[in-house]
Amino acid sequence: GAFYPMQARTLLDENSGDTPRPGSGEANTHPRIGKLVVSEIVHSPSGGAVDLEFIEVRNTGAVGQSLAEWRIGGDVAFQFQASDILSPGGFLVIVPFPPADSVKSGSFRTAHGIPASIPLLGPWTLGHSLGSEGDLVLYRADTPPADEPDYYPLLIEDQVRYSSLPPWPDAFDRFSLNRPDAGTLGDDAASWKLDIASPGTLGPTYAQWKECY
Repeated sequence: GAFYPMQARTLLDENSGDTPRPGSGEANTHPRIGKLVVSEIVHSPSGGAVDLEFIEVRNTGAVGQSLAEWRIGGDVAFQFQASDILSPGGFLVIVPFPPADSVKSGSFRTAHGIPASIPLLGPWTLGHSLGSEGDLVLYRADTPPADEPDYYPLLIEDQVRYSSLPPWPDAFDRFSLNRPDAGTLGDDAASWKLDIASPGTLGPTYAQWKECY
């Protein structure tokens, strides 16, 4: 099995911090699901066009979140900037190319039918391409320790180990992995459905659906 962040610690006596609980201890809590989640993934676009891949991050919380020192890890890597802030209920779309590249940005927006008002961030590095099976981790920055003020511990905010094999949806060509309920576990195939790619929105518009079908 895999290890997950839990909602609360159950191994230690919180009053002492290092004494195991008596007896058999307490049952594990459910996994912790953060306010920011990976909500949509395109990993195998039409014709293997890598520049049409994307990772969408959604803020399900009621307050804005600064992404200073946050990062995405796993099969690709992306470091957020101090100026990146995700508004409550908002989305960010991370792409494999520099958004300042007007040709690639224009092609991306045309292919996915999204306006210029939806922000793009990038590029990501490492593998440069997601692939039909992968691992993505959204890391949040914790408070630096007093003796190392420039060191930001990274904690797992969300994680997705996805596949294109059953029970995962076969998300190829114009389709994406879409996570409609952000309160579900990212690693669970049941949390995802096959949908038309719709970066930066809760789901495809009628125009996007009509274009695909």
